[in-house]
Amino acid sequence: MKKFHYGYMIIAAVFIDLLVCGGIFFGASGIFIVPVSTALGIGQGDFSMYLTIQSFTMAIGVMIAPKILAKFSYRMINAVATVISGLGFVLMGFAQNVFFLYAGGVLVGTGCVFLTYLIAGVLLPRWFKKNVGTAMAIAMSGLGIGGIIFNPVISFFVNAEPMLGFSESWRSAYVILGLLVIAVCLPVALFIIRDFPADKGILPYGEGEVVEATGTKIVEGVSKSVAAKSISFVWYAIMVVAFTLPGAIMTYLPAFATAVAPESGISAIIASVGNLGAIVGGFIIGWANDKFGAQIGSLVAGGIGILGFVLMIMGGGSAFILLAGSALYGIFYQLNSVQMPAMVSAMYGEREYDKIFPLGASISPWVGMVSYSLWGFLFDATQSYTIMLLAGLSCSVITCVTGILAVSASKKLPRETAEIKQ
Repeated sequence: MKKFHYGYMIIAAVFIDLLVCGGIFFGASGIFIVPVSTALGIGQGDFSMYLTIQSFTMAIGVMIAPKILAKFSYRMINAVATVISGLGFVLMGFAQNVFFLYAGGVLVGTGCVFLTYLIAGVLLPRWFKKNVGTAMAIAMSGLGIGGIIFNPVISFFVNAEPMLGFSESWRSAYVILGLLVIAVCLPVALFIIRDFPADKGILPYGEGEVVEATGTKIVEGVSKSVAAKSISFVWYAIMVVAFTLPGAIMTYLPAFATAVAPESGISAIIASVGNLGAIVGGFIIGWANDKFGAQIGSLVAGGIGILGFVLMIMGGGSAFILLAGSALYGIFYQLNSVQMPAMVSAMYGEREYDKIFPLGASISPWVGMVSYSLWGFLFDATQSYTIMLLAGLSCSVITCVTGILAVSASKKLPRETAEIKQ
């Protein structure tokens, strides 16, 4: 019987963090817009500004993450991030004006950098040298499942009678969510997460069972200074922009369905179908990377995105075609979670992976910060979703091309060896 590898516990830990913190973080905001804006006497634009501040905080956090990761264990970082995020939600429950919301957004954004954006990409490649893509897909499915679960849960708390002595239900909802993040994710950090396989006296999955006394190994790879200045990183950065930019289109799917197929009744489920596609997409993209490499992974995901956008553009009033297109788009949507670590590992190796991965990942929140408004302004200017979908189609093509170019160019970079912990 094959011995249980602790790497599976790391997958579970990442899954739980993404399920709870990610599900709340990405599923809560829209539900609070009306009650909070009404109660505080502010405009919805003023409320939404906290999301921009939150995204800006995350973008800065990802940029400085390499320095933090170099000094502290991820286990400790994760524990602190959990408390900070939880307190951010709690603070918003006590908001008397919009500045409380903004301060809460800073705290939530600071913590969620390490609970959502970086956790899978940092920990899983340390623990898995075989089937990394599959491990990533299993863990990242927590994000999609969390979104599906917490949307109705948050709606329930917001619409229920106020709890915990508050006079308004949205306040008690924020506090309950903050306490839930701490209650679930803090034990995960303290009792499950470990930084390296050597901490448990084993090698990464796929390399063996027992670690030598030093707990180190010799690895090969490209240095951060060389990678960051290379043409391969330029192609990679363009690719990240290309597959991150259409991500916000998910928000517009219900309105799109209402506009093009008002009698079909799919506007209520089309975004959920897209999210289900994203969950399945993680496994498809992970499998393609594990089986055929990062170039084919990019080509498969980009190709699926092309087909998805074509179906939505050409689907007319057909509910089946539109839902099929949204599901395929959902698979492409999951590139943002699975493909980045696979690309960095394939292009630059293990030597300075922990420094290079956050550098590339920092691009995503900056793009996400502007994408929601960008697509909204594009619709306002054209009064059509077709241009938006054509732009998404173009981004899918760019993803295919730049993924191939990035990996090809990286093969020409000088590689050096180094001793790292494992």
